Amino acid sequence: MSNNSAVRCSKLCSCRWQTKVVWCLQLLCYFISYLPGTDSYFCIIGGYLLPPHFRLWTLLTFSFYNYSLTFLILDMLTVYLMDKLLSNPYNWVELLRFSVLVNLSSAICVTTFYLLVSLVIFDKNILYSYSICGLIGLLGGVTVLGRQMLSDKLVVDFPLGKVRYKHIPFVCTLFFAVLFGTGFCGGVPLSIFVTGIFIAWMYLRFFQRHSNGLHGDVNDSFTFAG
Repeated sequence: MSNNSAVRCSKLCSCRWQTKVVWCLQLLCYFISYLPGTDSYFCIIGGYLLPPHFRLWTLLTFSFYNYSLTFLILDMLTVYLMDKLLSNPYNWVELLRFSVLVNLSSAICVTTFYLLVSLVIFDKNILYSYSICGLIGLLGGVTVLGRQMLSDKLVVDFPLGKVRYKHIPFVCTLFFAVLFGTGFCGGVPLSIFVTGIFIAWMYLRFFQRHSNGLHGDVNDSFTFAG
């Protein structure tokens, strides 16, 4: 048991310094969340992005902030997966670009959706009824990256069928949907996770620029429903 613990500690210690900095920021922001009234200053809340508040800095801070221990652990796991599984095929700059694009775009898309809903039903209170924080959108993107890299590699072999890496985005979405249906997860995390999957796939499929000058991934195994 002690040897296994030592191996785990060595893996954590071998993470890039950028990963450790992000972990420290996540932990710091989690402890800050216990202070009253901090959510509106660190989370994306549509009503506070608009005048007269203009809390535009939350577009930066929301990625590191979380008031849920469960989602904090998921965020830290997401950063760990980015470091360990994706650092070889991708350099740090590309990972940073992908992370910012997917997580921020997911948050903006969901915020825009709530804004449109509030305009349609003429209820501005909707803009203050939700908060977006953490890396749940990026977690959706990581499942797509894993699908792109490992695709047909076997994850679990069940008697009723085999689960491969290409099935992970769907399985995770189904898991979040079950949590939402049973009341253990809100609609906002589910929406952001699914949006992160769509944005990550579109970027990797059509827009990612490679060193040879080509854009996207035209491999037949990387179709959205493949």
